[in-house]
Amino acid sequence: MLAYQTTFDPASLTGQLPINTSLINKDKFKKTLSVMTDMFKAGVDVSDLVAIALVRERLGSAVVPRGKIGLATVCSVVINGVLRKVGVPTEYTFRGLLELRN
Repeated sequence: MLAYQTTFDPASLTGQLPINTSLINKDKFKKTLSVMTDMFKAGVDVSDLVAIALVRERLGSAVVPRGKIGLATVCSVVINGVLRKVGVPTEYTFRGLLELRN
């Protein structure tokens, strides 16, 4: 469903795209940002674009409750959405976890 709602245009960096939303305890937020920075440096995220929301603000349909900070990252479904938008049919399913080893 999210792929069909994607209007994101990578050339202009505009449009709607699917997000993963996390609600993080305020006291863990600094550590969370540190871990996310490491993930971005490792290149395992779809994008280093993030959105942050405070109490009573929205990230998509989620409203941030008291004591939390909202963090949204770009969902990998954006790839399927962009491909569909330009006429490339895709099929996707969740198949498990990928293990990375150094």
